[in-house]
Amino acid sequence: VDGQKYRDDANKHKKMRALFFQLSQSAHLAGDHALAQRHAKLGHEHNLKAQALDNLARDSHREEHERNNDSTILDLHGYLVHEAMVEVEAFINRHEALSVGKKEYSVDIITGAGRHSVGGRARIKPQVQKWLDEGCYKYYAFEGRFKVRLGGKARR
Repeated sequence: VDGQKYRDDANKHKKMRALFFQLSQSAHLAGDHALAQRHAKLGHEHNLKAQALDNLARDSHREEHERNNDSTILDLHGYLVHEAMVEVEAFINRHEALSVGKKEYSVDIITGAGRHSVGGRARIKPQVQKWLDEGCYKYYAFEGRFKVRLGGKARR
């Protein structure tokens, strides 16, 4: 199963979670606490299913990218923002270790331009840029990707 299918299924469970939590709140306000509890329980069950499917999606995307990409390229398409940031940190840490003693060493981080994000606004790219800035990394920003310089005098 491809990662996007897992992500789509997770999103369906997130919608159901929101619906059941809303029903729970309405039942609680109406004074039917037993019904509110049942709806809340169903909302929590959908939340657990969504989390499990998001994890499967992340793992599927990671495996696909590792199979298809050069080891100096990290492609973040298909990741949620918090998942992408975990991947970025691990990727940079791994490559910083590999760059020791090398004058020139760079890696690419593909974030995408955000065209498939809700509202067509990039969500991952700004977070990656913030992380790189906070870490004082030297990088070049392009539409949908960064080229990060490691090794030598890589940090500002």
